[in-house]
Amino acid sequence: LYLSLPKKQKALVAKSIVHAVRAQNPPGRFLARDPSNSLWSDIGDQKATEKTSQALREGAPDIRTEMAKEGHMKKGNIMGGQMLKKGLIGLDQTKLDGLIKATAKS
Repeated sequence: LYLSLPKKQKALVAKSIVHAVRAQNPPGRFLARDPSNSLWSDIGDQKATEKTSQALREGAPDIRTEMAKEGHMKKGNIMGGQMLKKGLIGLDQTKLDGLIKATAKS
């Protein structure tokens, strides 16, 4: 799913993940250790979004190659409605656009 998105929508997905983690009860946090005193502190939303995007990108070339071999890719995009490895399901772009807009409004 993430691999097939345009850049702006990828950023919205990462922001949505950060929001979902922080909205948990108790709230999740994104932490970094301060080397000067060895204490952990929150890295803030911008850095958390950047690190979430990085985590989503890691392994993307391998996943893309594997999906292409299995016939889950069509003209460089994931085909909607197909079951992919690791419990993922390909979404068609029109449904995904609606999901992104609904997430952006909340």
